[in-house]
Amino acid sequence: SYLRVKVNGTYANLLCDTGSSTTLCSVEFVNKIRCELRPLTKGSYDFLITANCSKLKLLGKTTLELDFDGKIVCYDFLVADSLNASIIVGTNFLADNKINLDYANHVIKFQDGTVFPFIPRSLLCIARIAYSTYIEPNDVVKVRLKVKKRAFNQHVRVADLPTPIRTVNIITRSV
Repeated sequence: SYLRVKVNGTYANLLCDTGSSTTLCSVEFVNKIRCELRPLTKGSYDFLITANCSKLKLLGKTTLELDFDGKIVCYDFLVADSLNASIIVGTNFLADNKINLDYANHVIKFQDGTVFPFIPRSLLCIARIAYSTYIEPNDVVKVRLKVKKRAFNQHVRVADLPTPIRTVNIITRSV
């Protein structure tokens, strides 16, 4: 499930991944919002094993401030190279912050009663860039997309695209 939150003052899409025991953010996102990348503590792992058994290189850690419409949570994130999402919160983040995922009502619930909505499923789809392209960091390029859901075969706004791009899960909105 995706959430749209403010992270260090910048809006970002956050993936709640109950299959991950670790909370991560991409090095591209860290660079984009210009926050401090601290070294990993001595003796800690410098990689993780992903669900498909590949190694994910860890580059350091950072502290991010997440703003859930006024509910502020500061948390230490591991920073990884080649991450598919800008921010992934794992079960450690959910447990440490006493967050319950309420799929029936499409919200997360904090212990203090704060409720925050998922991005509606109707706004999620899988899109592919229709042709091979490379987008430089901080560049704006108009690209043609192929979208799997017919309802989204219209103009879409693409946020938080990693570079270089091949196939990505994106959040789309009609414009």
